[in-house]
Amino acid sequence: IIYKKHPKKNLQPSHKRLQYIQRLRDESHRFAITFHQKQKRNQDKQISLLNIQGIGPAKVAKLLQYFGNFSSIKTASILDLQEVINNKDAQTIFNYFQENS
Repeated sequence: IIYKKHPKKNLQPSHKRLQYIQRLRDESHRFAITFHQKQKRNQDKQISLLNIQGIGPAKVAKLLQYFGNFSSIKTASILDLQEVINNKDAQTIFNYFQENS
């Protein structure tokens, strides 16, 4: 449907103008989504967990999957952390947040 000063005009799905507008819409959505994904990745790189020696994106993803968010990881006990990752890394993360709080 295209709105003008004149009454609205219904276009068939096979109409070239409608297909052009749909492609334009889809491309603008793709651009916006890609932009926001890049911003999110840049923010994720600045996460303090990734600054800890020996803690990489895979372990952070594992922790996030288990705890749900970063504040829960930050306040988790060492026993909770050990349920998800190995003892050494759990101790490292626990000590890091104890020192930086």
